[in-house]
Amino acid sequence: MNEKLWSIARAGSKAIFIERLKLLGEDSKEAVLWLMKEPCDKWARHGFDYEIKSDHIINNMSECFNNWIKDERDKPILTLLEHLRRKVIVRFSEKCDELEKLKDSITPYARQVLTTNEKKGRKLQVYHGMGDCMRQ
Repeated sequence: MNEKLWSIARAGSKAIFIERLKLLGEDSKEAVLWLMKEPCDKWARHGFDYEIKSDHIINNMSECFNNWIKDERDKPILTLLEHLRRKVIVRFSEKCDELEKLKDSITPYARQVLTTNEKKGRKLQVYHGMGDCMRQ
């Protein structure tokens, strides 16, 4: 059932969407009714704006978050929230410890990007503009 739902959501054309919806309808009419409660342009790929260049339905942030809470997802809501609160506190604490170990005022990744751009910038030639004329 789960695979059929995802195949419907990922269908790139309306014809394929309808075909897969009919296949799901053979198994469960309730599932089709449940799906069609929401407008297709909110969840089905064929209904997305054609100018959108990404065909991903789920974004990376939600996937990461869902993976992060996977062990607590089946717990009652208050227990889930307490576990999340503790995870956030532990993560902040770990990041603070990492920052204290830094010898630089910026992160290593930012330093790497800055150094790379600095090296690329050495090859560039700067032209100063004065009104309409350019001079070297």
